[in-house]
Amino acid sequence: MAILSVKNLSISFPIDKQYYQAVDRISFSLSEGKILGIVGESGCGKSLTALSIIKLLPPKALLTADQICFNGTDILAADEHGMRELRGNDISMIFQEPMTSLNPLIKVGKQIAETVTLHQKTNNAAKEALEIMKQVGLNNVEDIYNQYPHQLSGGMRQRIMIAMAMVLKPRLLIADEPTTALDVTIQAQILDLMKQLNRKFGTAIIFISHDLGVIRQMCDEVIVMYMGNIIEVAGTEELLFNPQHPYTIGLLAAIPNPSRKKKSLFTIAGRVPGITERPAGCSFATRCGFVTEPCLRSKPPLVYQQSHGVSCFNYQDIKREIKDV
Repeated sequence: MAILSVKNLSISFPIDKQYYQAVDRISFSLSEGKILGIVGESGCGKSLTALSIIKLLPPKALLTADQICFNGTDILAADEHGMRELRGNDISMIFQEPMTSLNPLIKVGKQIAETVTLHQKTNNAAKEALEIMKQVGLNNVEDIYNQYPHQLSGGMRQRIMIAMAMVLKPRLLIADEPTTALDVTIQAQILDLMKQLNRKFGTAIIFISHDLGVIRQMCDEVIVMYMGNIIEVAGTEELLFNPQHPYTIGLLAAIPNPSRKKKSLFTIAGRVPGITERPAGCSFATRCGFVTEPCLRSKPPLVYQQSHGVSCFNYQDIKREIKDV
């Protein structure tokens, strides 16, 4: 059963009195208890997609969609009061930048406890805050509880953000590169905690990351985005070991491989066009080595073979050509 359904979501921004699309008519769904990964280069629309689900887009952003439905609630029709009830309680988000997300004037423990008291009638908010602080790998939590954000390291602030998102055990957790600032040991603890939350309470997770290794460890299904478009979607193992789109193939080829010590690292040629330079056809046409005339004229649809979707006119020919090399 889908806990989240998004249909034909577009997000645009005004530049010189004209709107340009940053996210272009994307659709996806997330089943209860599943973990969905979203990968792609910086600026491809991953975070904007996540923010649209909780209606926290920048003021100038124009959002249009046929549907954003969470657990039977029409997000598009929900007012601010309704969204405040959902945020934190049923949907939580771990943001990329903890220093800009935490209130610098309030002690971090109180900020976690406030999340509890806003949504639950309890006298144990401080106790629950201390417990979740321990679970996310913080030591001396009684001391940290009474410290301000600027007194903590970047990694500790990130763990405070993760604790705030997890303390109420939400139905949906959106994690926007949650382990970027953490060392490998703490990263492993956080990922394990998120998987425990997923298994024990059935929390569905949208996991945004650049790290395909982490994506493989965490996710049931993966969406690959490029320039605001979903270009490929499949089960994690299927996508990583049987990629269809030339961009996905390039991303995987760019991962350093110890067995190829004497070979140059692979790079995807060219650069991502700016928001005002979007091509008329396939979004990847300006960087693709397999581009043909139809690619320049129109946007390829997302075509599914069983549960593997790919947005490419030539993916079958590309697969045969790569196999023959």
